[in-house]
Amino acid sequence: MLNPSNEWLHALIGCGRVAPTHVDAAGYAAPLRLAYAVDTDPEIAGAFAARWGLAPAELDQVMADAAVRSVSICTPHDTHPDLALQALSAGKHVLLEKPPTLDPDAVLALAAAARSADRLVFPITQHRFDPLVGLVRDLIAEGHLGALRMARISLECVRDPAYYGASDWRGTWAREGGSVLMNQGYHFIDMLMWLAGPVVRVEAMMDTLGNREVMETEDSLVAALQLENGALGTVAITGAAGSAWSNVIELMGDRGIVAFDLSTPARLHRLELTSKKALKHWRSAFADAQKTNEIPLGVSYYGVSHREQFRALTGAVEGTPDPRAATLEQAAEAVRVIQAIYASARGERGSTSASPLTARA
Repeated sequence: MLNPSNEWLHALIGCGRVAPTHVDAAGYAAPLRLAYAVDTDPEIAGAFAARWGLAPAELDQVMADAAVRSVSICTPHDTHPDLALQALSAGKHVLLEKPPTLDPDAVLALAAAARSADRLVFPITQHRFDPLVGLVRDLIAEGHLGALRMARISLECVRDPAYYGASDWRGTWAREGGSVLMNQGYHFIDMLMWLAGPVVRVEAMMDTLGNREVMETEDSLVAALQLENGALGTVAITGAAGSAWSNVIELMGDRGIVAFDLSTPARLHRLELTSKKALKHWRSAFADAQKTNEIPLGVSYYGVSHREQFRALTGAVEGTPDPRAATLEQAAEAVRVIQAIYASARGERGSTSASPLTARA
C-alpha cells in the first residue's frame, strides 16, 4: 500500500487547452505529484512549466525516469495510441484524454497492452464523477424511471474559425477524427451508454455549416439511435450556432423523466416521477448536489471532476478501484458508436466488427 509520504511523480504530456485542468486535478490526488511538463514545442513546455511551477522535460526523459509512475496524455487525438503504448512499455500508468484512439479496435489493443504490462490506462470521462450524474445513475438503478422509452442529447458548442485555425490537427479527419461529435460530443455518447445501455442501431446526417474555410470535418450533426433495451434516442450537436456550451441529456421512462446537463455546475432541468414520495426525496437530493463552491481552474465547462478521475487512478493503484471510472472496453464501444454514426452520415452501410451495431444510410 502507498501512503501520503510515499509520493510518486506524474508527467503532463501536451501543454494545450486541457492541460491546466490536469494541473488542477493533480493537486487533489496525493500521493501523486505533478512534476514535469512535456510538449513537442520546447518553448510551449517551458512557458507552461514556468507558469505552473513545473519542470520542462523531454518525452524520452520522463519515460526513462522510474520515479515518474504515471502520465497524462493531452495531445492531438491521432497521437494518443502511440504515446499510451510508449508509456506502458516504460512501466507508467496512463490518464488518457478522450478519445483514447480514433479506432475502436485500437482501443481494445491498448487494453490488451495494459493488461500485459500490468499497468492502468484510464480514459478520461470526468463527467461520470459529477455528483449530479451519480444521482441520475442511482435514480435509474433503483427503478424510478421504469422501462426506458426515449433518450435525447442536445449540445451547442460554438467554435469560431480561430479555434480551428490555431492548430494543424483540429478540423481534420485524419488527426481529430471528426469534430463536434468525436471531440465535444464524446462525453455525451459515453454518458448515454453508461446510463441507458448499449446502442445497437444508428442513422445520421452531418454537414459543415459555419467553418468550411478552416475545417473539413463536421460542425453540425444529427443522429437517431436505438438502444439494446429497445428505447429510441436522438443526438443533435452543432458548433455553428448557439452558445459556447449549452446542453441537455433527457431520459424518459414509463415511470419517470429526468433531464440534466454536463455543465459547471451541472444542473437538473426536469424531474418527474410517478411516486410523489420518491419525487420529494429525489428533488431534495438533486438540490443538494447542485450546491457547490468549486471553481474550475481551466476551461469552465471542463468542470472540476478531473479531480475525482485523478483520485480514481491513485485509488486503483492502491487497490481500491472506483466503479465510476470508465474501462478501455467501454471507451472502445463509445468510439465504435461514434464511428458508426459517421459512417451512416457518409452514406455507408454495414456493421462494425465485433459489434451488433449497424450503421444505416
